[in-house]
Amino acid sequence: MSPDEQRFKQVLMDAVAECRRLRYNPTRFVQMIEQQGPFDAVRALLDAPSISDGFGTLALKNRLDLSAEAIASRPEWRAFFTDAQLAVARTRLGAAAR
Repeated sequence: MSPDEQRFKQVLMDAVAECRRLRYNPTRFVQMIEQQGPFDAVRALLDAPSISDGFGTLALKNRLDLSAEAIASRPEWRAFFTDAQLAVARTRLGAAAR
């Protein structure tokens, strides 16, 4: 795993730890990270035709900052995702904010 992947995985796992403190355990997301790697797991979520259950749960908890969409949108990670994937992230986050 590259240093960038290791750092990104740590950011995601920190978000998972915060989710658990909120009494939400994103088990499937952790499995995706372990099986596919951190970048590919987030890409898969962004390439999916609809939001994940986890995104919906985080929206209900008012913590979309912990979502894969929000994390992928951070300036330090944008280069690892396509413009289309980042557009999906922005659209989902924007729609949830309404």
